[in-house]
Amino acid sequence: MREVTQSVPLGRSCPTFVFANAGGRGYYVADYRDGALKALARQRGSMSVAEFASLLDDFRALVRAGAVPPAVALDWARYGAVSRDRNVVRAAVDLAEFEGNTVMNGAGAPQFAAFVRDVFGTRARALGFVPKRGESDDDQLMRRTLLRFVAPYDPELSGEARRLAWAWIADRKAVDQGLVDVVLITAARTGDAAMLEAMLVAAKSAQDRNERRYLMMALLSFGEPMLASNGLGILLDPSFDVRETWTALRSAYPWNPTRRAPHEFIMANFDALTKTVGRDTPGGWPSYAEGLCSAKDRAEVEGFWTPRAVAYSGAERELASTLESIELCTRLKDAGS
Repeated sequence: MREVTQSVPLGRSCPTFVFANAGGRGYYVADYRDGALKALARQRGSMSVAEFASLLDDFRALVRAGAVPPAVALDWARYGAVSRDRNVVRAAVDLAEFEGNTVMNGAGAPQFAAFVRDVFGTRARALGFVPKRGESDDDQLMRRTLLRFVAPYDPELSGEARRLAWAWIADRKAVDQGLVDVVLITAARTGDAAMLEAMLVAAKSAQDRNERRYLMMALLSFGEPMLASNGLGILLDPSFDVRETWTALRSAYPWNPTRRAPHEFIMANFDALTKTVGRDTPGGWPSYAEGLCSAKDRAEVEGFWTPRAVAYSGAERELASTLESIELCTRLKDAGS
C-alpha cells in the first residue's frame, strides 16, 4: 500500500474472511474492523504458523491503540497457547504477559494469575523442570518460555523451583544448565528470608561468572517488599563488583517489570548509589520505573527525577520515555477496568 486507503479488486470471488498480512511478512499492523476479526477467528485453524504468530504479536499494538478490547486479545492468546508450534506459544505468552503488565496490573493481578494457570499451567507442569529423554528441541525451548512465565503464578511449580534452588545451591549438577536462571529467579520471586540468605552466601563465594550472575539476578528478584529491599542491597555491597550487580539488575528487570522495588530502592539510596558508579550512569536509572502503572506513580517518578535528570547525560530522555510508558499503561488499565 502507498496510500492511507486502497481498494483491491476481487473479481467474482467473495471471501468469507480477510487476513491482511499473508505469510506474516509485512512490516505493518492491520486494524480489523466491522466484524473482520470475528470472521478471522473462525478461520484460525487455517492460518500458517507465521501468520498466527504475527497476529498475536500485532495484538499488543492494537490493544494499546484501543482498536481491540483486551478480552478479545486474551481469547486469541488462549487459542495460541495450545498450539503445537513453539513460535505461536511464545507469541501467546508475550501477549498474555503484556496484558498482565498493563491492563490487569494491580487489582486485576489475582484474575490474571488464575488465567495463566488455567491457560498455560497444564502444559508448563507437563514439561516440568526436568528435561525428558528423547524430547524435541522445541519442547526444550518451550519449557524455558513457559516455566519462566507460568511458574511464579503456579504454587506447584514455584514450590518445585524453590526445592530445586536449594538442591542447586548444595550441588550445581542438581538443575539442568539451561534452566538454572529460571529456577533461581522463580524461587526468589516466591522465596523467604532463608532463601535470600542462602543465595547471598552462594553469590559471594561463586567462582563461575554465569553462576554468580544468575544468583545476583535472583537476589534482585525477590517479591516480598522487605526481602526485595534486602536483595537490592547488593548494589551497595562492596563484596560485589558494581559492574556485575548493575548488569544483573538490567538482566533481571524484564522478568518482572511491574515491580516497584528497584525504583523505590534507587529513590531511597540515590546519593549513596551515585558514588559507586560512573559519572553519567544514573542517566539510565529512570527506566527502572517504566513498569509502574498509575497516575500517582507518574507524579512520584516525575517529582523525583525532574530536578535530578538535568545533571546526567541521557536522563531527561529516559525520564520522558518512562513517563510516557506509565501514562500508556495507566490508560490501558483504566480502559480495561
